[in-house]
Amino acid sequence: MYIATVLDQIRKLQDEFKVEELIFVGDRGMVKSRGKQELEQRGLHYITALTDPQIRRLLSQGVLQLELFSERICEVEDHGVRYVLRRNEDTAAREKHRLEDKLARLESKLAARNLWAGQHPRSNPETGLHQLQGWVARHRLDELVELQIELQEESNCLRMECKQAAIEQSLKVAGCYALTTDITPAKLDAEQVHTSYMALEKVERRLRAAFGATETNPDAITLPDALAGGGRKHRDQTAPARPEPAGNSGGTRHPPASDVVRHSLPPRERQLISPINHLSA
Repeated sequence: MYIATVLDQIRKLQDEFKVEELIFVGDRGMVKSRGKQELEQRGLHYITALTDPQIRRLLSQGVLQLELFSERICEVEDHGVRYVLRRNEDTAAREKHRLEDKLARLESKLAARNLWAGQHPRSNPETGLHQLQGWVARHRLDELVELQIELQEESNCLRMECKQAAIEQSLKVAGCYALTTDITPAKLDAEQVHTSYMALEKVERRLRAAFGATETNPDAITLPDALAGGGRKHRDQTAPARPEPAGNSGGTRHPPASDVVRHSLPPRERQLISPINHLSA
């Protein structure tokens, strides 16, 4: 649904600014196989990021190797698809700390549950096991730990067994990310592909600011909604209503695609884009 909405807006931008070749930059999970096919059918290129399961699958297939992920950008090509790889050490350290914190919290919950079970000998250990297994699944630890019921004379306790090999593998890929694109190296090298994707966050931040999303509700508007004009209701709450042109019967007046781009830019860049609209009018 998102990719179809965005493609309609891209067509409007191409028509308005007379753009023949365009690269769509989308967040991970947004440009899937079907979206890539639709982009290709319309003569467009893409830059997006792989999800963690996709990275792990390519690692298991030998397409990617862990040693290629480092602070320095690396590129791999397979069957005409380019992969731009990098490892963020700061992110890796945060993910390691987050995992250690989750395991410590789980141990604390286990200790509290076993203490309560010791005080209530007739309690059902299956109930406690089911509850903690749900917590483990919600925090994505089900592949890293295993919970078991340990039979004892006075009570049945719950025990946690860490899968060390899986934990070590998880930490190895922590902070690793992979971008993928079908644009040729002659048009964009690996550094430019990486820079283009990193700029996506800045664009989303500008769009949220342009349409009045507040810090207390940063997800009030997303990039696809903004491109479709979905953020207009946020802007209209603070901005005075525009006078309707003569002949308008009172229907909703949507801004052209160029307004979305122009309002998402800083004032200086907004001035630079205005002459383009004038010439194309």
